[in-house]
Amino acid sequence: LDENGMEIARVNFNDGLPRAVEEHGLQSKKGRYYFEDAFSLSQGEVFVSPVDLNIEHDEIEQPFKPMMRFGTPVFDRRGKKRGIVLLNYFAAKLLHYSSADADLAKGSQAMVLNANGYWLYGPSAEDEWGFMFEDRKDRTFANAYPEAWQKITAAESCQFETSEGMFTSSTVYPLLEGQTSSTGSREGNSPSMETLKPSEYRWKVVSFVPSDVLYANRSNRRMYASAILALLLTISLLGSWRVGKDTARREQAEGELRESEKRFMDVLYSSSDSILLIGEGKFIDCNEATARMLGYPTREEVLQTHPSELSPPVQPDGR
Repeated sequence: LDENGMEIARVNFNDGLPRAVEEHGLQSKKGRYYFEDAFSLSQGEVFVSPVDLNIEHDEIEQPFKPMMRFGTPVFDRRGKKRGIVLLNYFAAKLLHYSSADADLAKGSQAMVLNANGYWLYGPSAEDEWGFMFEDRKDRTFANAYPEAWQKITAAESCQFETSEGMFTSSTVYPLLEGQTSSTGSREGNSPSMETLKPSEYRWKVVSFVPSDVLYANRSNRRMYASAILALLLTISLLGSWRVGKDTARREQAEGELRESEKRFMDVLYSSSDSILLIGEGKFIDCNEATARMLGYPTREEVLQTHPSELSPPVQPDGR
């Protein structure tokens, strides 16, 4: 565009097939806020417009075409400002991608709000772009959810629950350093009300789960948790029963073993015959008859003796 806002050249998107517009189709953008705001910048500065709807011939284009414009002034070799270069970006996909991360939970609503709380992307098409229409100027998130809007604007990111449901919000700053923006205008040839710095140009990406959906999910989770708990309890009871049964069997076996050992010891100690138990090269046990036979006063002294001490000496003839 030249310094008067007249298009010198324009290339249309044309559904992905770029096409240069013939000279008779070029338009004047003088008075459009994005031309005036971009043309007022110094060399190297970039203007980034707010996201709004495209206007053609002083009427909002139908169907709606969300636009985001990037402009920078052009200077000749002598440093004289001669116009601007302007890029019109179709912002519908940008808004869709921005809201995609918010739309995670089943039944949740994803939204993108501008700094004034107007829906750029929302659950209802009738509520979107309220700032562009006189009869929709009261359709804001702030009016619909005043308590939530106060908390969202006060924090970079947050999650909280109100009587309406659960809100999760994060803040997006589209501008880089060296870029400026403005409030824009919903009128075809009206100037912006004010310039915005990078920190002032922001969107709020919000996920909203209505209370009925939220509580339904909680009920489902409680039912699921109760079923899991019941299953775990059943498994625990079965395990306890098996452990108890095994313990009873083990205690019975141990009792039978102790009874068998007692009967054996009774036989060992009461027998008049000599009984001597040897294992792993040592005496394990014996009775009093064994002690008398070996000439020891008590059986305890026999058990303290090594078996080799009881072996008869070897005769010279080897016998």
